[in-house]
Amino acid sequence: MKTILLAALLVSAAGPAFAFLDNTGGSAAQFLQIGAGARPYGMGDAFCAVAEGPDAMHWNVAGLAGMKAPSFSYTHAEPAASVRHEYAAYGHPVPFLKGTLGVSLTYMAADSLPVVTNANLESGRFTPNSESFSLAYATKFGIGEHRSSRDYYGEYWNVPGVHRPLSQGVEPWTGTLQAGIGFKYARENIHKRSGSAFLFDGGVLFRPVWLKGLALGFAFRNLGEQLRFIDSGRAAPAEFDFGAAYLVPVKRSRFLAAAGVTVPYYGSPEGRLGLEYGFRLNKSLEAALRLGMKSRTFDDLDPVTALTAGVGLGMGRTTVDIGIQPMAELGVGYKVSLGYRF
Repeated sequence: MKTILLAALLVSAAGPAFAFLDNTGGSAAQFLQIGAGARPYGMGDAFCAVAEGPDAMHWNVAGLAGMKAPSFSYTHAEPAASVRHEYAAYGHPVPFLKGTLGVSLTYMAADSLPVVTNANLESGRFTPNSESFSLAYATKFGIGEHRSSRDYYGEYWNVPGVHRPLSQGVEPWTGTLQAGIGFKYARENIHKRSGSAFLFDGGVLFRPVWLKGLALGFAFRNLGEQLRFIDSGRAAPAEFDFGAAYLVPVKRSRFLAAAGVTVPYYGSPEGRLGLEYGFRLNKSLEAALRLGMKSRTFDDLDPVTALTAGVGLGMGRTTVDIGIQPMAELGVGYKVSLGYRF
């Protein structure tokens, strides 16, 4: 199962690579790029290597493998005026499958628009909307080898004047690898026309034993067929995501730093940075403060739109998160998330 899953991830990622050169048009289903969760939003969407919980289905499906209990998350977002985005996800560890299964549902709608005839007469109104449904699986396993005996060095370890501690027996690729793949059905509806496509996501997360707290991630999203409207088709917003994160535990608190680069099928690469400081208020209440930065809107709108911020509260099995991003003339984008661990 592990070998098959890794092979599927490699083939899926390599197949459309040529499109980075050949694709000269735009993409459809842009709602698939809005993201999931207020926590990632507050961290500048630098979440590829952090991905955990049900929201990992969007950022890096491999993150589902880290779940220890069934969990649910729901996010309401208004990334710009007149646009509403809803996201719900559920992840459930399944021991006999040696991994975690996840499902998610995304829905986006804009304010209603008038239907205008070729005679410039209004004949009604319609509401553009989009939705997607995803199903995913992720697992984790150890790779590499941690040498625990000086036999590894044979006759060379005991050299006079040379110190060879046992810790040097760890191969650099030794650690925990999480891998996952997901399948998605996406649909866009514009008045009486609609387009749909079957897409898939995948990713890996690696945590080395030689540097506790470090995580390296790679993910691809929205690869697959085109969404067809009438006789023409448009590619989905496929993208490749690379990220790194480092967690520093401190007494009664923790500090998380994350960075990433997203390379889209169409458009310019985007850099992302995120910081999170979490601390315990009492035995049952935790809080978190977040800051982030992403480059995509820096030139398009205004430099201040590159910044994001957020806060979070954890109360037992329940979490509540809020993230905001100034959007210049478009107002202030925000996301509110509710999570529950069963």
